[in-house]
Amino acid sequence: MINPEKPLAGLKILNTRAKHQAKTFSKKIKEKGGIPYEIPLINIRRSEPKIPLREILKDISKNDWIIFTSSNGITYFFDHLKQERMEECVLSQVQIAVVGDKTKKTAEKFNLQVKVCPKSFTAEALAKELAQIVNKENKIIVVRGNLARPLLREQLSQHGFSIIDFIAYETENNVYNKEELYHLIKNKQLDIITFTSSSTVVSFMNFIQHYKLQDELYPIVFVCIGPVTERTLASYGKYSILVPEKYTIDGMVELMCLYVTRKREE
Repeated sequence: MINPEKPLAGLKILNTRAKHQAKTFSKKIKEKGGIPYEIPLINIRRSEPKIPLREILKDISKNDWIIFTSSNGITYFFDHLKQERMEECVLSQVQIAVVGDKTKKTAEKFNLQVKVCPKSFTAEALAKELAQIVNKENKIIVVRGNLARPLLREQLSQHGFSIIDFIAYETENNVYNKEELYHLIKNKQLDIITFTSSSTVVSFMNFIQHYKLQDELYPIVFVCIGPVTERTLASYGKYSILVPEKYTIDGMVELMCLYVTRKREE
């Protein structure tokens, strides 16, 4: 009998998020009865930009735009402001656009007024929407991580906008507990593996290829946060991959619960 409140009961789920983000995801998995294993595959740190943020923002006006493509981008952007002893009020009149509900919620925590957040959580959708409302003479600053796709910048450039790229944080491949991960994979101890970014997929597959564990993955179900992460994983092989309709960790947990419930009812 399935407990509707604990549909993930007994399932062992790998949580590969960065160390500072893993706890929230694990908590949501536990609430649904799952057993999370936290093994971060990436390390995220503030960047050392070639052009200081103070220089980038010195002439910013109320008609200019700042685009945040992730929650990490916002967090580390404000970290740069703090490091350079800049007042947050410099952003009080600038126009803000974001990709995704989670990024929007993070923006609101930092008291940013989000003007544009497309319903589809993709850079493509944001570029299309901005192209319709932003004047060509306005400055657009794209805040992102070093591994983020350049697609947003490229598409906005094609529309004739002048783009300033600001790399707020850097992501590095870093498997924190290789011995535990090897044991879990080799001994078939995992039911589900989750990925919240393409960078976690790349780090994971580098590990798998190094230890020649590819064949051990086929019985496992993978849950990817969105289509970009899914495509990255699919490039390595024909695995069982699920993608939620909402590209969030809440969406991932809901999808896992739905999938498991249906499988147990078959």
